[in-house]
Amino acid sequence: MATTYTEIMIKGEPVLIKGFVIGFLEGRGDKGDTFVEEERIEEDSPLEMILHFFTGHPHLVPVIAETGMVESLCKALQNRKEEIPSEVMSVRDVTGAFFEFKYKAFSEEVGKSLQAFFSDLPEGVEMKAGYKPEEKITPSGKGVEAYAPLHDYELKGSGVVRGGVKEVYRYYCRAGLFEVIELGKLTLEYGTAQA
Repeated sequence: MATTYTEIMIKGEPVLIKGFVIGFLEGRGDKGDTFVEEERIEEDSPLEMILHFFTGHPHLVPVIAETGMVESLCKALQNRKEEIPSEVMSVRDVTGAFFEFKYKAFSEEVGKSLQAFFSDLPEGVEMKAGYKPEEKITPSGKGVEAYAPLHDYELKGSGVVRGGVKEVYRYYCRAGLFEVIELGKLTLEYGTAQA
């Protein structure tokens, strides 16, 4: 059975909420996935269980967790309200995630790497229709400086990648390792809100 995820929107201090959630998982001995957007941690990080995204609002912290642990996490937050001032504002199912990207490369070697990266998508990740990279080879551009308007090789493309939350997040992190890829914001897709 596939793992499902839920977003818990928590009002509180982001650093305290993050520390509490990591401590909660460690105390339970959970060995899942943790991703902190602004740190772009490696896939094999030892901190692996929840998905944690900051919205930019200093007092709203969305924590994405495996659905099976949501009730106990919310209860633990309630039990420690004196030590960690917080309030669960909403709980809703996360059905997936997506991000937009675009790139432009002037090296055939980098171009081949990009084509391989975007044609060999991991399980649980798909490219939305419309992705058609454009490759242009201009022999008369050979030897021209890197920042000149004419290049002997050019590859450009843009698209949207979507799929499961964990899978898309890991792919997003890997895409970020390419200097020539401009990534859009990782966006979550939602199902129903819970009471």
